[in-house]
Amino acid sequence: MKRLMIILMAALLLQACSSVKYVPEDEHLLRKTTIKVDNPQVSKSNLSTQLRQTPNHRFMGLIALELGLYNLSGQDTSKWVNRILRKVGEAPVIYDQSQSYRSLRAMEQSLFNQGYFNAEVSLKEDFMPERKVKTRYDVKAGDLYKVKSYEFNSQGSSLDSLLQASMKQSLIKKGKAFSSEELNNERSRLVSVARNQGYYAINRDHLGYLVDSTVGNHQVDIDLQLKPYTRIVTDEVRYEEHHVYSIGDVYFLLDVPTSAFSRTENKFMLSDYDTLQVDGYYVVYRNKPFLNPRALIHATNIEPQSIYCANDVTRTYAGLNRIECLKYVNIRFVNDKEDPHSLDTYIVLSPNKDNIFSLDVEGTNTAGDLGGALTFSYIQQNIFKGGEVFNANVRGAYEALSASLQNDYWEYGGEVSLTLPKLAMPFVGKSKNRSAATTAFNLSYDNLQRPEFLRTTMSAAMSYSWQNAYARHTFNPLDFAYTYMPRIDSTFEANYMKEGSYLKYSYEDQFIVHTAYNFSYSSVPSGIDQKNRHYYTLRANAEAGGNLLYLAYKQFGTPNEDGQYTIGNIPFSQYLKGEFEVTEHIPFSENLRLAYRLGVGVAYPYGNSKILPFEKRFYSGGANSVRGWSVRKLGPGTFKSDLRGIDFMNQSGDVKLDMSVELRQKWFWLLEGAYFIDAGNIWTLHEYDNQPGGQFRFDRFYKEIACSVGMGVRLNFNVILVRFDMGMKVYDPSGLTNQDRWRLRQIDSDDFAWHFAIGYPF
Repeated sequence: MKRLMIILMAALLLQACSSVKYVPEDEHLLRKTTIKVDNPQVSKSNLSTQLRQTPNHRFMGLIALELGLYNLSGQDTSKWVNRILRKVGEAPVIYDQSQSYRSLRAMEQSLFNQGYFNAEVSLKEDFMPERKVKTRYDVKAGDLYKVKSYEFNSQGSSLDSLLQASMKQSLIKKGKAFSSEELNNERSRLVSVARNQGYYAINRDHLGYLVDSTVGNHQVDIDLQLKPYTRIVTDEVRYEEHHVYSIGDVYFLLDVPTSAFSRTENKFMLSDYDTLQVDGYYVVYRNKPFLNPRALIHATNIEPQSIYCANDVTRTYAGLNRIECLKYVNIRFVNDKEDPHSLDTYIVLSPNKDNIFSLDVEGTNTAGDLGGALTFSYIQQNIFKGGEVFNANVRGAYEALSASLQNDYWEYGGEVSLTLPKLAMPFVGKSKNRSAATTAFNLSYDNLQRPEFLRTTMSAAMSYSWQNAYARHTFNPLDFAYTYMPRIDSTFEANYMKEGSYLKYSYEDQFIVHTAYNFSYSSVPSGIDQKNRHYYTLRANAEAGGNLLYLAYKQFGTPNEDGQYTIGNIPFSQYLKGEFEVTEHIPFSENLRLAYRLGVGVAYPYGNSKILPFEKRFYSGGANSVRGWSVRKLGPGTFKSDLRGIDFMNQSGDVKLDMSVELRQKWFWLLEGAYFIDAGNIWTLHEYDNQPGGQFRFDRFYKEIACSVGMGVRLNFNVILVRFDMGMKVYDPSGLTNQDRWRLRQIDSDDFAWHFAIGYPF
């Protein structure tokens, strides 16, 4: 850290006194660029994206740190230190007047596209004596033109009628500001409508606009025009009406190279391959199909002898790409020579590796206790030749507790799963999936040995998942877990499993059978880069455990002496649990954005349970929660643990609240900074002797919301983000007095928490 501070200070001094070190004598360093606009409705940030040349990035908006690091390098690039400094740093931006005038014209064009037809932009240059220059763009936006009318004159063809009917859903409305971007979006929308109704050959170039800005009162009339389809026949250009295309034959080419396509014949040459016909589809292969043809047909929405539909093509790509044993999918349409409006479809499929082996090694540090884990995994991506994925893994972990070999932590277990590339449920299994869908079966075993207890857990689950561009759904109709506790330390039992203790149930043998539903939504479609976009996400899940069992036992079973129904003398859990979280990301510039998160959760045991299973309870603190506290060190309510380490038994609850606001800023190179405020806590629904002050009460819970502030440093490698956060307590609800709770008055070392994590906290 000391060396880093020395480098930063040196870079600051060098940048301040010699920022033009690598600027040629007859050139100027672009020091600053500003944009001045006479209309507050015009966005400066949008205009700034049109700049063809911008000054060197300034760290925290103050100093050109990257330029300073670059200037620290010497002329000899054969030395590694000079190469590193130049790679981490940023070369000086040499002012180019031609780029400024290109920026000027780009701004005028951007304003024109936004409806400011008479906008004017002028450039002012301020050359400074230190071989630096400042530029300013003065923008006179002028009047904004709005849409007076938007019309399409139909000529009576079927496509004309289709476009005319689609005008009701137009993006262009009377009274809205003129926008070239919206005109382009409208054109894309109309092309999409037409291509979904069989007009395969239409594209954006066939649609144009006539814009009349002479109608007065700063308004425009917009006329949509449909251009005819052009065909070249023996060097003669022919103009034709747009036609509806149909699908002819559909071929699945299994491991057939694209080189088999003959451009002169305009078809695939398949004489060396075998062909199998299944349900009207043709399967082309050599020796033996590597994938069951019916699995391909199920994932394909393109049907022989049907009308062409662009959405069916997109769904087919999605359906085939979710079959993991397929490495490459390409769909080609070839015009039938006898019928030019019929399309033979060739779906070219290349196989992926069937067997994958991996070995993962990890190190752990839990509150100062060092350990490690080893996981061996095996994946078979086409086990039954229908795209089914079989996954098996074995895991072992060790952790040295308190540096004593007699008090170590051991864990070993394994898991097997089978994933089908479809919804295997009644009334759905035989139909074509209209969104990416899978069915998964899972079995797992885990053996956990701690000084306090030995616990064995076995589970089985079944789940359905389906998704589209914006949302993902997961439904678990059945999730079964069995926990067996063959050994419990007498001291642990005396402290935490007293009769009447709320924790007693969490460390007894138990059955958990639940049903769950999870939902997530993003306002930006999947596959679209979220960087510099304003977007929000929603996440919700609902879980119900033991209800069907309780109803069955209520009718036919007999409760034990505690009033609970049991399976093999073990009471099963019954509860309801729900969570909801919303996040929003607001960009201010390319290097600065704000993100906030609000999350709530409630879990309620009832019927056959008096307390939630430990695995279903909430906890607070840690790298993704209130970062002024270490993981599981906050709450519930005003409860304060007497233990110095993690009191994972007592510091859990039934109600959760998480709130965070984080300002994220790109600093330089791979480094990003963050400044955050976190608030939240957990509570119990009942008052327990082991957790005094932990119960949720509407008349006081707002006084028990913990708060912390902090900052973080992140290394963004694009594919992975490494995060270091430091949080400081501001308000600690566990303080004995109100004065103790406000930690800013008496800060000590316990008021800080350090976190290392992968990925953003939300």
